[in-house]
Amino acid sequence: MKRNIATVAGFVLFLLGFLSLILSLVGLKLDVLGFLYKLGGGFALFVHLLLMIGGLSMLYVSRVGIDTDPIE
Repeated sequence: MKRNIATVAGFVLFLLGFLSLILSLVGLKLDVLGFLYKLGGGFALFVHLLLMIGGLSMLYVSRVGIDTDPIE
């Protein structure tokens, strides 16, 4: 069950970052992330990329998994 929640959360983070990045390129802004645009365009771009990378990494870890046993 926890893997499914992590997968959905990772997908939502990636989707939010990707959509906000694409919309900002054409001059539109998501109201949810409106506070980022007040802090500056460069900072907003950094956060969009961070959301995308964080979402993809969450998807990868939730699908592949991390073994708790060290390799001997």
